[in-house]
Amino acid sequence: MKSYTDWFGRTINVTDADVMVRAFSMGRIHHAVPFTAALCIAAAAKIPGTIVNRVARQTEREEIRIAHPKGIARASAKVKVVRGKPIVEYVKGRRTARLLMRGTAYVEG
Repeated sequence: MKSYTDWFGRTINVTDADVMVRAFSMGRIHHAVPFTAALCIAAAAKIPGTIVNRVARQTEREEIRIAHPKGIARASAKVKVVRGKPIVEYVKGRRTARLLMRGTAYVEG
């Protein structure tokens, strides 16, 4: 991973994230990282032997910081290995809300 400038013009330093991801959707690079992908990336980062596990910065934190074109996404996972098999106990993340619509609704009655 190396430093880059995100979509907003901010510098994302190599130490700001644990892994860099470019997600594809409909044959094009996605503008960010889809939430479902972030959860899967977090789990894969904690499963020994996966590609994500091999390339991600390893920490004791459950949270993984995922660099993408619009900045940094965060997701967490807890994985344990039982009899040589990885068990994903949970994944979690937070979403930000944005205004989708403003208006007035009229109800008769």
